[in-house]
Amino acid sequence: MMNRKYFFFDIDGTLAVGTPGNQYIPESTQYALKQLEAEGHFIAIATGRSYKLVAKNP
Repeated sequence: MMNRKYFFFDIDGTLAVGTPGNQYIPESTQYALKQLEAEGHFIAIATGRSYKLVAKNP
């Protein structure tokens, strides 16, 4: 039986890299997040950003 874990991540400087206004989530980070989900874990964003700003980052 697997223990499902909950992972919460910040965006700036944690998931997203680059200069303000030109930030992106690296492919390696996207891959790691997908692996966590595939293993049955729950991932979420914990940020002070507005939804509109967060949603434009894939």
